[in-house]
Amino acid sequence: MARRSDSRPVAMARRPQFLERGGFEVLDDIPGQERIYSRMLREALDLAGQAERQEHERDEASDTRGGHPARRLFSCAGGPVQNALYGSEQFLAFLAEKVGMPLSPTGLQGTYSYYVRTGDHLGLHRDIDECDVAVISCLCDTGGPRAGALQLYPKRVFEPLSRIRATPAQDRMSMHLRPGQTIVVLGGFVPHVTSPMARGQKRIISALCYRGHGTTAEMFGQAA
Repeated sequence: MARRSDSRPVAMARRPQFLERGGFEVLDDIPGQERIYSRMLREALDLAGQAERQEHERDEASDTRGGHPARRLFSCAGGPVQNALYGSEQFLAFLAEKVGMPLSPTGLQGTYSYYVRTGDHLGLHRDIDECDVAVISCLCDTGGPRAGALQLYPKRVFEPLSRIRATPAQDRMSMHLRPGQTIVVLGGFVPHVTSPMARGQKRIISALCYRGHGTTAEMFGQAA
């Protein structure tokens, strides 16, 4: 979810309520989506043979948004099950209420990511310009509560990534999603990391990206 660099500033005129609460929320279920986690896991496993390996040791993440952070993982485009959730009007309305602004999908498909080798990870980044809000669902995780955690920096939204890399322990919040949990996060603004997998750990996630619209979106940094 971090590819192209964005030239627009991260700074915001004022903080909307969702960002004041940290810019993220963990959900134990997705309303109106019966058995969605088991259905997406089955789809992700069916598509695993199409997943491509991403390995990039040199960290080229932008100080603001996008770029190309260091990474080791497999990924592939989602299928019909994930797509139905991605474009669901009910789900869009639910997310919009959570974050306080209208949203739209950034593309036709989301992705499945597979962290299945020791040390697989995704380096520190903010998401690309089009991905103001990221919805990350844990479908499978065979590791313990410490390995492969999602690390967030909700108190360092306004800082360049280079400064956060220099002091990575400062205000770091580690969150280990269990299978069947989803995090809604302002991924374009809250710096985040997927820490390295432990030996033998297998982790599969669904990742969906949405762009914000309207006056509230401008408060989130949309306006130059």
